[in-house]
This record gives sequence, C-alpha cells and structure tokens, in this order.
Amino acid sequence: MWAVIGIYTGCEQNVFYQRAERGLKQHGSKELHAKEAVPLGAARIHAVTNPLDHVTAAIHVYGGDFFATPRSEWDPESFEERPYDVGTPCALLRRRKNAFAKSCRAPSRSDYNLT
Repeated sequence: MWAVIGIYTGCEQNVFYQRAERGLKQHGSKELHAKEAVPLGAARIHAVTNPLDHVTAAIHVYGGDFFATPRSEWDPESFEERPYDVGTPCALLRRRKNAFAKSCRAPSRSDYNLT
C-alpha cells in the first residue's frame, strides 16, 4: 500500500529495492531528517535504519489497513521473500524497550511481563 513518512525528530535512512529475477536489487536510497517527508508508492520496497544513538520519531500515514493487508518481508542477508509477520517487529521492539528500561533503573516485576 502507499504511505507517506514524515520525520519530526532524528534521522531515518531508507534503502529502496526492486524485485529482481531472484530476490531484490537495490534501487536508490534517501536519508530523511526532521521536517522532511517522503511518499512511497504501493509497490515500493524499503529497509529503514536509524543511524543515530538516540530515538528517531516519525509519523507514518498508510493508504490502507496496515495490520490486515497481506504483504511481504525479505530476509536481510539472502533477500528471500516471505509473508510479513507483524509479531516479529513487535517482539523486537519489546525486547529493545525492556533492555533500555533495565539499563536506566533497577528491574521491577513488570520487566518480566512481555505480553
């Protein structure tokens, strides 16, 4: 689905890809900074990283139901396509959030509840 991504603090590096005969091939890149936005067409494939040592915050507007629309993800090393599983990034974010929280204070009982 199409999307528009706008950065309001920090920086986001996007690498764009096109489908190739086998997997993907890189097709450009764009670094976004605060106050910048980029429209992404429905067929756009991209990978995103935060090059900073602090949080980047962005607003994402999607042209459809982000969670219910079937889409793909690719293995970062082999570029093999597979069905997107929203649970994977959610689990990663929970682990990173918990690791950050633990580095800032003594652990509490809630640190061990990952649901």
